[in-house]
Amino acid sequence: MPRLRTREERLMGAAVLQASAEHRVGDEAEAFCIIYRDVLADLEVTDEEVSAFRAAHRYEVEARVRRGGPP
Repeated sequence: MPRLRTREERLMGAAVLQASAEHRVGDEAEAFCIIYRDVLADLEVTDEEVSAFRAAHRYEVEARVRRGGPP
């Protein structure tokens, strides 16, 4: 059975996805929004929580986006 992610790990993953979505345009942006909403539901976090986490961990989130996401 896979290891359960901590709340912080779930928020980091969603924050990286949220930041990545900002660079999408057109149909790709629409698809990312759908995926993002589903990810939030799966991770049991809200967009507001993700935004707050992202603001508090801005540099770490940006670094992970540049590397291609969370490990």
